[in-house]
Amino acid sequence: MSVLKGLNALLVLAVVWLSGPALAQQPTVMDVLETSEAASDDGADTPERVRAPVDDYYRETPRSSMVGFLTFARAGDYDRASEYLDLRYLSGEAANRSGAELARAFKIILDNQLWVDTSLLSTDPAGHSDDNLPGYRDLIGIIRADTRIYQLWMQRVPAGNERFLWKVSNRTVEQIPSLYALYGYGPVEEYLSTTLPAADLFGVALWEWVLALAILLLSWLILTPVFLLLRALVRHLRPKLGQALAPMITGPLHLWTALILSHELNGLFHHSMEARAIAQAGTLRIIAGAWLAMMLVTLLREYFIWRLEREDRDNARVLFKPLSSVAKILIFVAALLLWLNNIGFDVTTLVAGLGIGGLAIALGAQKSFENLIGTIIIYTASPVKIGDFCSVEGTIGRVEEIGLWSTRIRTLDRSVVFIPNSQLASGVIENLSLRDKFPFSRIVYLTHDTPREKIETVMGRIREILESHELVDESLRRVHLENIGEFGFEVNVKAFIKTTSMTANKQVVAEINLAINNVIQEEGVMYAQPLLPRNTNRA
Repeated sequence: MSVLKGLNALLVLAVVWLSGPALAQQPTVMDVLETSEAASDDGADTPERVRAPVDDYYRETPRSSMVGFLTFARAGDYDRASEYLDLRYLSGEAANRSGAELARAFKIILDNQLWVDTSLLSTDPAGHSDDNLPGYRDLIGIIRADTRIYQLWMQRVPAGNERFLWKVSNRTVEQIPSLYALYGYGPVEEYLSTTLPAADLFGVALWEWVLALAILLLSWLILTPVFLLLRALVRHLRPKLGQALAPMITGPLHLWTALILSHELNGLFHHSMEARAIAQAGTLRIIAGAWLAMMLVTLLREYFIWRLEREDRDNARVLFKPLSSVAKILIFVAALLLWLNNIGFDVTTLVAGLGIGGLAIALGAQKSFENLIGTIIIYTASPVKIGDFCSVEGTIGRVEEIGLWSTRIRTLDRSVVFIPNSQLASGVIENLSLRDKFPFSRIVYLTHDTPREKIETVMGRIREILESHELVDESLRRVHLENIGEFGFEVNVKAFIKTTSMTANKQVVAEINLAINNVIQEEGVMYAQPLLPRNTNRA
């Protein structure tokens, strides 16, 4: 749940980001007067500028007129907003509608299809002079339908007393009914927009939030029986797997599918460009996808731990917790970068910075990474395990702990040695605990004057000792005269002791040696003595 809460913050970040420069608050009507006066002062030396007194609605320039329309329309004052429409000489369906109705319809059309950048409109009472349009007309924007292109214009119209004001042209006003039929509200949008309070959240009308949430809830409810059936089916076919997959099926997979379905259903309605921009970020879909990926990582971790436990390598399970944490962090970073890219942020520089920073960290922590890789090798290959008795480059002892960076070995004299895992993984390891049996080897030296019969008798009785002992392996029970050395006959005795316990092996070796000594005494033969070196010192 903590991961989900963290990812839910992406939704707030997306909305705040989108409500920044792109959805900046439009200037107020009072701001229009300041814009107009500043434009007049800056262009005082322009002879072709057409002077116009300040209008009560600040319609002396294309920009101030459009800002005024948007200000009143977004405030819901469509009667005043209609003052910015040229309602003269209208024909067709537009002639049968009131100015307030046309203003409301025009505002909805702009919200749904055209993002009006008022900064591109002229602040000159004469309009733009370099747009290849007549001097009395300026372009607001273009709406492209399937088979037609609609050009929306501002037009300079006479207002009496040799005054000229800028309004939305009557030709554009005549197109409002046709455009509204294509991009205006349907019955559902009309009902919600007129019933719910006229409020907005992050630039999106309240009724749009209600509609989007209702569609998401409906999609969730529609898909609920499907995913409940799927969960029951998986549990029936594979009980253990179904139990592990159940939270993922009814959680992120259900949500992700519901988001896809709700996205398709939302396409049946006319949402504003602000709402579509927020939806384009895919915040909830990214959250659901990241949630699903993280649950898959957890599921894979549990599966591999189960595999290791079956193979009696459960000590390697310690490694999977940090590895799964790293994988989840990478998923979160990837989801964040994808979300930033969707909302229009250029992530190329950020990714390049992360790459350079990661390279610097990797170079600085090279030894640490070597030890980490060594840890992975030790856990996966398992040359030693905790509790094993081993010899590593002259260090003999029992393994007490295999950490992420080093391995702790308790030596025979009870001291503790820490060996870096990179050195342990690349060095020679003798795992004494993996021996299935201990070798036994001894040479019995007999004097040169020992008769042949006695030698053969001694060899036979030693062989009987090996064959009669229950812990001496049958695969190797060798007693033979190997050599006649400088100081006697050399009888070589070889065998394997069937035990993995060092204590038990020492006990068996003692029993065999005592038995051999009894044979020597009973047969009356003598052990050979090494020849003493000659004294070469001179008196």
